[in-house]
Amino acid sequence: MPVVINEFYCINCGNKGINLARKKGHQHKAGHLKKLYCIHCRKVCNHYECPTPEDVIKFKIKFENGEFIEAAKKSIEECAKEVF
Repeated sequence: MPVVINEFYCINCGNKGINLARKKGHQHKAGHLKKLYCIHCRKVCNHYECPTPEDVIKFKIKFENGEFIEAAKKSIEECAKEVF
């Protein structure tokens, strides 16, 4: 089954995280939030999924407008409580 590589951006720091391969039949919409380890923050928190370059631009605009501030705080708190 073919796979595609999607980019993920940390909603806490705004930096690009680790890319993930997804099966073509298991795609999520742009903006899907996935808990991942941020290599910049050094914390587990939600990352914004960007399947296309246009989605990266949309994320960056939203991040610069402060749309993820509260969600990032909640994400870090919740992820800190979980045991991986």
